[in-house]
Amino acid sequence: MMKYVVIILSALFVIISCTPKDRTARINEIYEELEKEVADETKDESKTPDENLEPDDEQVEEDAEMIYESDESIDESDEDTGDTGGGETGATCTGSDKFCHSHDGLDWSDVSSDSMTWDEAATYCENLGGSLPTISELRTLIQNCPATETDGECGVTDSCLSYNDCRKDSCSGCGYDESGKYSVFGDKYWFWSSSERSDYAGYAWGVNFEHGFVYSLNKKYEYAARCVRNGE
Repeated sequence: MMKYVVIILSALFVIISCTPKDRTARINEIYEELEKEVADETKDESKTPDENLEPDDEQVEEDAEMIYESDESIDESDEDTGDTGGGETGATCTGSDKFCHSHDGLDWSDVSSDSMTWDEAATYCENLGGSLPTISELRTLIQNCPATETDGECGVTDSCLSYNDCRKDSCSGCGYDESGKYSVFGDKYWFWSSSERSDYAGYAWGVNFEHGFVYSLNKKYEYAARCVRNGE
């Protein structure tokens, strides 16, 4: 802006002080200089955005956050119910058995007591003796929502992790229900998977068990984790 003011003042000075012949030539020079300044500024403002920024996708996630995200720490009502999905029933895991819940050939831990980022969740599960489930493994825990259950219409699986190519409207799951009916373990809230988006490494796939909702999540946000281990 200051550059424009200087140029305009120069033009006024020329009009006052120069002869008519010199005045025309000098005004043309000033006009060309002003055009160049405007072009350079426009060019700077049109630089390519940060390659890691995906405004449309991030806006969708922000909308989902406002609708679905609960407090950062998991409410006591979201803690493990002891339901092992057809396996051995009872209280939460105790003693050395950290993977006391069984379903479809996999052993599962209790729900983490705190929400955590994706990196923290991966470390948490490793320290527990297991791993974060892949998105296909996590989807085996969805029930009562055919579109996002295993082999449902939702295209996000271990072999298809691109947002644009794999996520369909059906991945949005079913109607909101906070009873835990969409989880074989009675889970609610958002849960991490280990599966990163193939088209954007800053995001990983997860499931919201209040909808049976499969979606990609910013790895810096904090969600719950339930770790998995191959059944023995």
